Amino acid sequence: MKTACSSVALCLLILWAGCRFGSDPVVVRVFYYKTGPTADRMAGAMFYIGRVPLRTAAGREILLVEIVQSSEKYKQGLSNGRAKGAQLIVFDSVADRVRSGVNLSTEAALCAPKGECVAGIPSWVSVDERAAAELVLKKLVEAFKQDKL
Repeated sequence: MKTACSSVALCLLILWAGCRFGSDPVVVRVFYYKTGPTADRMAGAMFYIGRVPLRTAAGREILLVEIVQSSEKYKQGLSNGRAKGAQLIVFDSVADRVRSGVNLSTEAALCAPKGECVAGIPSWVSVDERAAAELVLKKLVEAFKQDKL
């Protein structure tokens, strides 16, 4: 009887651990210009955000991936949709944002004065990725406001 109870308890523990820790992480790709006016602040903000593991409301881990581009690749990525793999795009200016033609479902001003740089979540991002990207965007805005860079 003891062995049967122990076996059942062990099976339940394994099932619980598999459900709890077996879920795939949500990847949030952040697209920005590596030598642009916000590059140093972005690098600092990404470090600040990455210090503490982020999780979705469902408990899935959020992995941050930086897609940093050179000047030409940044402009090309914005104009030809190359940034399309990103769940979060940081524009160096409102003019870049407008020129890109990317439809953002969520947008936030990062830099002062307002309009200096903006970040947003493109409309093509899935529901699961959107929730994770919104959390990352919130932390990014927090980092810029608190100047934790």
